[in-house]
Amino acid sequence: MATEVHDVAERSITIAALATGGAIGLDRHGVVRSDAGPWSMDWAVGAADGWHLASTDAAVRQWLVEDTPVVVSALRVPDGAIEHRCWAGVVAGRPFAMIELHNAAPVAVAVAVVIRPSADRHLGSIGLDDAEVRVDGRRTLWFTRAPSRSMVGTTAAVLDAIASGTADGRWPVDGVRSADGDAAAAFVFPLPHTASMRMALALDDVPDGVPVDVASMVASDVVVSGWRTQTAGAPRIDLPERDAASAIDAARRHLLVHAGLRLRAGVDDDATGLAAEMAMALDEHGLHVTARDLLGAALATRRSDGSFGAGDTITTARVLVALDRHRRLADDGPMDDELVAIMAAGADRLRRRVLGSRWPRAARPSRVGRLRADAADARWTLQALQSAAASLRASGQTDAAAVVDGHAMSLRREVPDRAGAGHDGAGRAMGDVVTGLRRRLAEGVPCWTWPSTELGDDPWRAVEFLRSVRALLVDDDGDGIDLLPDAIDEWFGSPLAVHDLPTAHGRVSFALRWHGARPAMLWDLALRDDAAPVRVSASMLDPAWMSTDPRSEALLAEPHHEHRSFT
Repeated sequence: MATEVHDVAERSITIAALATGGAIGLDRHGVVRSDAGPWSMDWAVGAADGWHLASTDAAVRQWLVEDTPVVVSALRVPDGAIEHRCWAGVVAGRPFAMIELHNAAPVAVAVAVVIRPSADRHLGSIGLDDAEVRVDGRRTLWFTRAPSRSMVGTTAAVLDAIASGTADGRWPVDGVRSADGDAAAAFVFPLPHTASMRMALALDDVPDGVPVDVASMVASDVVVSGWRTQTAGAPRIDLPERDAASAIDAARRHLLVHAGLRLRAGVDDDATGLAAEMAMALDEHGLHVTARDLLGAALATRRSDGSFGAGDTITTARVLVALDRHRRLADDGPMDDELVAIMAAGADRLRRRVLGSRWPRAARPSRVGRLRADAADARWTLQALQSAAASLRASGQTDAAAVVDGHAMSLRREVPDRAGAGHDGAGRAMGDVVTGLRRRLAEGVPCWTWPSTELGDDPWRAVEFLRSVRALLVDDDGDGIDLLPDAIDEWFGSPLAVHDLPTAHGRVSFALRWHGARPAMLWDLALRDDAAPVRVSASMLDPAWMSTDPRSEALLAEPHHEHRSFT
């Protein structure tokens, strides 16, 4: 999984319609970057104090509408702002990104839409037919009306014309062409006070002859409502950290966007590990349908030797852990015979590859440094063997489960500790968990995407954030449920609440309240049918307390911590 990064790509938000092809990236200024072509789409506002280009203007604020992938980028002008709203939807089976420019300033302005090459890309031609724009011959952009004026040329010439207020030409009959790949154009529209204008960007090919009616396309409030419905089954989590609830809700929806794109494009060998981790994060947050689809795609990369993807150890381990996590969290019933066989073969592959040759025996201390360098592989492999054994046992394959348990015990003896930070395969957090959460919140604000060294919106980091949150709340890897297993002296004295969190034993809701220095725990565990009583504990708050009641409340002992006094 992704770790802390220092040199990062420019932050962006991926905008796409669920389960459809094509996407755009929206940067922190509201500039669109195309995944499908060599172009980007900037925008500018002509106000009383001159022209403001969004990509270079510092006065752009950005936020999500109700924590959904509907993004507002507001450019400040005298006495108000011009709002650029972007979302995605499907019309007549085709995916589009919609952009709406709204004048929230008290006077009329002019707005310019600028098509120019993306960084290090070549754009050869731009054409305009009434209100439709073609980029390199491809139908790309539609306005609600034809522009009032325009400017064409190179990128530098067009941007200079905007800055100087001279973008007042007429569209040339033959459009704009550039042998050097630096074609650019600005389309200018008047925008009266309180008025809005829309445009539509094709996220996939739109054949000639197919009509595109921008005015009839799905509105942003409908898309917001759809996203809220899409994640209605996810747990509600209220933590004593500012903006945490918004970050969690938004990260789930961003991850669903990435999952849909990955499923549409196909899960190849290189993406198998990501698909498995996405599935785990979504399962842990109650979004089981998409998790199931991702696991199905990951299973399709299975190789003849029982491994997955490119055949590396950690990818195979991730898939096995994800399969077992889905079985435990989604309550789909027992695994069928085919899945049981897949788990057994995958565990055998890990045994032969890891225990047989890759990692050292405890009697070879000279190799311990190498072992620590491979700590992530070791943690994941150990968890994968334990997961495979649990799935086999749950399917009645007790003899096979005992064999795999033996392999896991052998590996556990060879791994002196779980060195390193991050997570083990079960999603349990390692390291300073609250500091890590606060760092991720600070990095993700305001739109809750996280960049990596290569991607402005990296799904690995969204997975890491969501799994980190869940790891703070519950440990259900054993035969009970341990609430707040890494708690969290920074939160002592602060209330929190969790509603309908999936666990291996059923959905759990709980709340932490305080009576002076003593914590009160309220819980409600919706046990699965015919389930035996489950032990509920909060070992880091009160190691002596436990209960087998599925729902109740308890006043726990006053916490004792070497760094904090409650008396």
